[in-house]
Order: sequence, then C-alpha cells, then structure tokens
Amino acid sequence: MIWILVGVIVVLLAVALAWMKVMQYKAIAEIDARKSAIDQTVKGLTDQLEKYQDLLRQIEEDRNRKYGNLESELKNTSSATLRLQESTNRLNNILGNVKLRGQWGERMAEDIIQYAGLIEGVNYTKQQVNTSLTKPDFTFLLPNDHKINMDVKFPLDNYLHMVNAQVPEQAEMYQKEFIRNVKE
Repeated sequence: MIWILVGVIVVLLAVALAWMKVMQYKAIAEIDARKSAIDQTVKGLTDQLEKYQDLLRQIEEDRNRKYGNLESELKNTSSATLRLQESTNRLNNILGNVKLRGQWGERMAEDIIQYAGLIEGVNYTKQQVNTSLTKPDFTFLLPNDHKINMDVKFPLDNYLHMVNAQVPEQAEMYQKEFIRNVKE
C-alpha cells in the first residue's frame, strides 16, 4: 500500500516537475516578451532623447534672440530618463530577486498540487515547522503518520545560462549544474 502511495507521489511529483518546466518555459517566454517590450521602449526613449538633444542645440543657438522653453524641455528629458531608470530597476529587481522567484515557484507548485486534487490541511500542509525545526514549503501527509517534505526551488541562473549557451559544451555544463541545483 505504501509503495502504491509512494508511486503515486512519484508520479505526482513527475507531473508537477513537468508542469513546472512548462511554466518555466512560459515564464521565460513572458520575460523575453517583456524584455523585448522594454528594449523597444528604450529604443523609443533613446530616439526621443536624441530629438531632445537636437532641440536643446537649437534653443542654445536661439537663446540670444529669445528665451524659450529650455527649462521645460530639460524637465521632460529628465522625467523620461527617470522613468526609464525606474522601469529598468524594477525589471532587474524582479529577475534578480531570489525571494520573488521563490514565491513564484511556490505558487506554481501549489497550483500543480491543487490541480492534482490534493487539499491543503487534508493531503498536505504549507510552511509548517516540523519536528526537526525546519520549515519546508510543503509537507505531504501519508498514511501511518508518514510525511514527505518538499522545498520549492527555482534555479533560474543556470537555466538561463543553459538556454543562452553559445556552444553545446557550455549548454551541457549548465544543464548539469541546473539539474544539480534542482536536486539540491
């Protein structure tokens, strides 16, 4: 009976891993799409900044004849640069924040667990301190008071290195590191 449950759990974990991999690919595609959108925005802002620079040169040439909107144009340029900097910082924080990636991984794992029909408090608990004073992300409740603990990890760095590797040897090396990170 336990072996059947272990087998079911292994299958569920395999399904969860596959689902997580699909979600990782979707997330990476979404990140790439956002990066592309930001790149387009940056290009637009760069073009706009070049236009502002041309305008500033014209204003400086005309300054002896009239005093115009130089201060206003400088404020607009500064505001556009500040918005660009804020957007870039937000993107870097999302991609570089292990905690945010971890929260995303926990959410994906819980979605998979619930999709598999497991019920919190009946089949599993979330982030409960156990007897060894650790706090796993999920504890699966098995018959005869047996438990299996699961910590969710999202090793994005080696995965991105693997996907972006230029040569197959690099991709293979990063794939091994990614798999090692997942198993840790």
